[in-house]
Amino acid sequence: MESSWIKDYSYDADAETLTVETKSGDEYIYADVPQVEADLMEEAHSLGTFHNNNLRDNYPCTKQEG
Repeated sequence: MESSWIKDYSYDADAETLTVETKSGDEYIYADVPQVEADLMEEAHSLGTFHNNNLRDNYPCTKQEG
């Protein structure tokens, strides 16, 4: 799925972290994300909408500026 804001994302099942890389180069690393959320993101019609509704403000996040 193409996104105007998200360049890529990855999920680490062992650490339960989901990393979102933006097109500007920033990374948002979400902690304590269960596998089901990563699976749902894989199936999402809009990555940006999924991010806003399911990740942002729902999981602890660390931002690394690109």
